[in-house]
Amino acid sequence: MAKHSSNFRRLSHGYCTKWTSCKVRNAADPSYCINCDSYLAKPKYLPNWLVIKKRCEQQLAVFEQFPPEIQPGFSSFQGALIDNLHASNNIIEQLEINVKEA
Repeated sequence: MAKHSSNFRRLSHGYCTKWTSCKVRNAADPSYCINCDSYLAKPKYLPNWLVIKKRCEQQLAVFEQFPPEIQPGFSSFQGALIDNLHASNNIIEQLEINVKEA
């Protein structure tokens, strides 16, 4: 792995091993990456994922306080937050298992 590490793209939430052949253009949005077979997240990224989860929960709570008539205008934003919340829960669960085993 170390031999080929120059082909890795370091992200704030893990690693992409496809580097230039990756078709994802918004790698900063973790929900795009977690289902990719070239995505790696190590236990050292657990704090990042915990922040992602907390931020999504806080922003969704704010969204719920919007008046009902303006909520539809933000539905795509809400969908992205929900996707990232599910992604963070998934990765956090996996990383916490790895931390306990280590």
